[in-house]
Amino acid sequence: RFVPYFLDKHKAKRDYAGSGHTFVLFPDHGAYTRYNESVVQRLKLDTDHILYIKKIRVGEATQQEPKLFYELPSGECGEKQSFKAGDSVLIIDDFTNSGGTLFGAVGLAQKMAEGSGTSLKVTIFVSHLVATYDPQVVEGIKGKITALGPDTRFVTTNTIPLTTDLLKGHPQVDVIDVSDFIADQVTDT
Repeated sequence: RFVPYFLDKHKAKRDYAGSGHTFVLFPDHGAYTRYNESVVQRLKLDTDHILYIKKIRVGEATQQEPKLFYELPSGECGEKQSFKAGDSVLIIDDFTNSGGTLFGAVGLAQKMAEGSGTSLKVTIFVSHLVATYDPQVVEGIKGKITALGPDTRFVTTNTIPLTTDLLKGHPQVDVIDVSDFIADQVTDT
């Protein structure tokens, strides 16, 4: 339920790039399956603007295939080749422990924008920042966010205060108070 709420808030922002320049990127097909319908309903994006990364197994490890895919109405897969000036990418997942797949997705998207002559605006939204409930893991995530530069934002909810309280005050981080979400749900019913 947080994802549709977040999408509405994201679309209402003054700097929303619009449906022609907004791309939603899921770090795996599972997240795509869970949230695709919400993205279509809330943001009205075309199918080639709703992307996902395939995961591949290499022995015991799972890796991201360094390509971005989208599903065509026919059920076949298309492949996104590049981003252009003015494009904005929104990466969505339900939770993260280390941020590895999320930051891998950012890196891949940024690489695909290199020829555009501009920096790609990226927003990462994670419903729950689990971060293995470890302050050191949160510090590592903060460092990764900072390293991505000022055009990358990280948004999460405060459902796990142990982790999200450590992010408060970071200039690239927004922590959404779930009490606002609950209040909106109550007033909408």
